[in-house]
Amino acid sequence: MSDDVLAWALRRAFSSGLVGEKIDILWHAGEPLIVGTDFYWNASRKIAEFNVNSVRVSQCLQTNGTLIDAQWCDLFKSCDVKVGVSLDGPEWINDMHRRTRANRGTFHTTMRGINALRTAGIGFSILAVLTRESLRHIDDVFNFFEAEGIHNVAFNLEEIEGANTAWSFGSDDDPVELYRDFARKAFVRHSRGSLAIREMSAIEGRLDRLPASIVGPSKPLQFVTVDVDGGFSTYCPELHGIKYPDGTRHVFGNVRTNDFLDIVANPQFLQVYDEVMEGVAKCARSCDRFAICGSHRVGNKFFENGTFSSSETVNCRTRIKVAADVIEAQKNCAVSSASTAAAERWADTSPHGVS
Repeated sequence: MSDDVLAWALRRAFSSGLVGEKIDILWHAGEPLIVGTDFYWNASRKIAEFNVNSVRVSQCLQTNGTLIDAQWCDLFKSCDVKVGVSLDGPEWINDMHRRTRANRGTFHTTMRGINALRTAGIGFSILAVLTRESLRHIDDVFNFFEAEGIHNVAFNLEEIEGANTAWSFGSDDDPVELYRDFARKAFVRHSRGSLAIREMSAIEGRLDRLPASIVGPSKPLQFVTVDVDGGFSTYCPELHGIKYPDGTRHVFGNVRTNDFLDIVANPQFLQVYDEVMEGVAKCARSCDRFAICGSHRVGNKFFENGTFSSSETVNCRTRIKVAADVIEAQKNCAVSSASTAAAERWADTSPHGVS
């Protein structure tokens, strides 16, 4: 991203009227460390320059960690950058799919980067992709992270979307049932505190706050993606730049010439918006878990079903429905067990003859 595009993107964001008390800036897509530390030092200065209302800014960065060294750690500390590292588990699982252009596994260089973060005292989270292999050996994955002292982990089920056009599951695999086994085991680890698993805490939080409003990627301009040429779009970043059957692309303006709110007059955006809201309505009518989801996985609908005006996806069957079912069942079981234990203790201490 050029200095000019970066400046325009930040100028548009901070002057848009869309920013409340806080803005999250996520450096993502590809490997963000490739551009070098100078880019982020410059970006941090420009963020301060355009943040005239002094809103809270959180810079977040998702990386494979292979380039992290003392120089990067100095940047992360000085600019208060939150770091997420992509690592799928032990070496044999991680290196099945995470490989360099020279076809070498990334495990050892990623672990070297993690150790640099630890040496510098920088906290980090892990993003792991759940493939066929990792789901079939999920205890090995959990055990690895626990043995490494890695606590905060997010698990994304492998999906066919954006640049990822194939997945590891075969015709005989049932990703939903594999995810159910993952969710049961994940809840146990999460509940005892050995791992803090995003997928468990997220659904627990939503179940505790029912009913939910429509939030997240189904709400336009909640998320804005800006590419290296200044093109911008909304909804999930995986949609950015995709080509529709009519030849148009999922890009609704350019920061050099458009404010973010200009999309409300963009016929292409309005067509997408109408389809998205039709999909939300379909979910509201047909899904008993709508209150904890709000039909927020817009990209999955398009990539799995071929249209935004649709409802259920593999993603919602797993990360929402299965996870919620498992958490409720486990909590109900715990409450039932606690009630039984309390009754037994009361019976043991009651005077004879009292019933």
